[in-house]
Parts: sequence; structure tokens; C-alpha cells
Amino acid sequence: MDLITNLLVWLATAIAAVLTNILAHDVCVSANRVCSNIIRRAAKHLAKFDQEDVETEWLGQLSEHDTVYEKYRHAIGCYIAAPRMRRRAQKVTLAINLRATGIGTVPLTLTFGNGAMYFAFAVGANEKTPAWIRKWVAAATVLHIFAKLLLSADCLGPGSVHNFLQKLKSNEFKTWQYEARITRKGLDMDLSTIFTFMVRNPSQIEPTLNRLADILAPQQQQADTAKKSPV
Repeated sequence: MDLITNLLVWLATAIAAVLTNILAHDVCVSANRVCSNIIRRAAKHLAKFDQEDVETEWLGQLSEHDTVYEKYRHAIGCYIAAPRMRRRAQKVTLAINLRATGIGTVPLTLTFGNGAMYFAFAVGANEKTPAWIRKWVAAATVLHIFAKLLLSADCLGPGSVHNFLQKLKSNEFKTWQYEARITRKGLDMDLSTIFTFMVRNPSQIEPTLNRLADILAPQQQQADTAKKSPV
């Protein structure tokens, strides 16, 4: 009787071990599939010009993790980080130096991609926004930029703000030298010549900004067009 019991226990243990190995293998295989899907979904939340390269990198890193826990931690971490990476990649910084004659260099830095400037740009560019709201936002944006200029001028010493305002009133700013540079991930453009042209030709500001917006747009559409074009 004891012999039969021992045989049954041994047989049950062997079957349980086999089933456990099969289950563990299935869980590991399914973890690779599920985590890969999570990573692909996460990549869709990235900036378009980052999606393909980052997805490939994340999937490669997934294969470096051995345990199921590590695989899921990596995939979920990618999903959580994707929106923050998109905001960082799409942030555009415009740095301007105004060489004000008799005053000094007045710096101005504007950041687009988050915060108040992004909101103002989004509202102003949306044609569905009521005209009075667009005008109000435009006026508030101009005041914000002008206040930053005055604060920068004030750092140049006593009387700098007064002199700066006087030169603006006399249109002397049109003779100043300007340095302008716009940067974004994968993009660094010197706009000094273009900015100087807009200052001296105000009527060309809107069409020039429209052309710049086309340049700064994500390059994904161009890449897609290239892929579809016959060789």
C-alpha cells in the first residue's frame, strides 16, 4: 500500500513539474508578445519624428530582460515615459539677442511646446477660435513678450529701460543688429537674417512665420511621401 502511495505521489509530482514548466514557458512567451504590444502602443504617443527609432530601441532593450517581471516593468515604464518624451522633443526654443545701440545686448528667450506660450500659439492658430478670443490672446502674448524685454533691459543698469523705450518710440530699433536662433530636438536654425528682415519689413511677418511653421512641422509626412514614392 505504501509503495502504491509513493508511486502516485511521485507521478503527481512529475506531472506537476511538467505542467509548471509548460506554464512558465507559456507565460514567458506571452510576456514577450504582450510587452511588445505595450511598447508599440507607447511609441505612438511619441513625437512622429521619434516613433520609429525609439520603438526599435525599446524593443531591443526588451530582449535584454530575462524575467517576466523585468519585461513588464520595462514595457510599462516606456508607456509612462512616452508622453513626457513627446513634450520634450516637441519643445521649440527661440533665443533672440537685440543689439541695442547705446544700451547693450537685450536677450529674449521664448519657449513653445508647453505652458502659456504653447496655449497662446494653439489658440491663435486655431481658425475655429472666435476672433475676439484670438485678438485677446494675441494682445496678451505681445504684452508678455514686451514685459520680458523690459526685464532684460532693466538688467543692463539704471536708465536702461527708459533709453530702451525711447529708442523703440523713435523706430531706432530698425537699425539694430539681431541674433536669432530656433532649436528643437534634431533642429538648430540660425534665423538672424530672417528675423532682421521681419523687423524691418513688418508686412512680411505673417507670410514669413507661415513658412517657418511649415519648416518646423514634424518631418513624418515627408518621410511617408518618400517611402511611397517609386524608386
